[in-house]
Amino acid sequence: MVSITFLVLSFLASFKAILIEGSEVTIIALTTIKKLGKKNVLAGLVSGIIVVILLYLILENIFSLFPSDYVSIVAGIILLYFAYRFGRGFYRYYFKGGNFELKMKKEEEEIVAKSLNVGFNRVNIIPMFFATLVEGTEATLIIAASGAFSPQYAIFGAITGILVLVAFAAVSYRYLMKLPRWALDLIAFTVLTVFGIIFIVSGILNM
Repeated sequence: MVSITFLVLSFLASFKAILIEGSEVTIIALTTIKKLGKKNVLAGLVSGIIVVILLYLILENIFSLFPSDYVSIVAGIILLYFAYRFGRGFYRYYFKGGNFELKMKKEEEEIVAKSLNVGFNRVNIIPMFFATLVEGTEATLIIAASGAFSPQYAIFGAITGILVLVAFAAVSYRYLMKLPRWALDLIAFTVLTVFGIIFIVSGILNM
């Protein structure tokens, strides 16, 4: 029987992963539609999401091949790695004066620079595809790791995160820009650190 602690942490870790990584993809998609063309952006976004879903299914099947204690330790290591990344993000945005809006503007310009024109073609699909794949892969690793004990709650957390992003995007991507990125990184750092330590300790004790 999985404790309520694991259920809650599985949900929170997945939710935060989607909210943070997904917000970057959403902002890039919304800001590049006019320059790359709606069809190109949507095609790149959808194709990237499909690959990410396949990656998640592969990771889940791989985890199922190993004893739960080893999976717990590996999942804990993955979560601690991303906790470190989010902690670094918190430090950059809160203490070093990093500007999330400027960062997204730079990524937008880099993506647009890789396209040739706004006509529908495979070249213009690639930038958005890779942007979705990069951010989605990070989120997928966190979701797969946090779902080692409760995949249902991890998926539920991911779906909730997607719904929140869609709600923001439906109003305006500016609301996504205004989200306190340092606060999101701090919460993600805290949740993933706690979850990662619990997983590793649990796996070691059960060996």
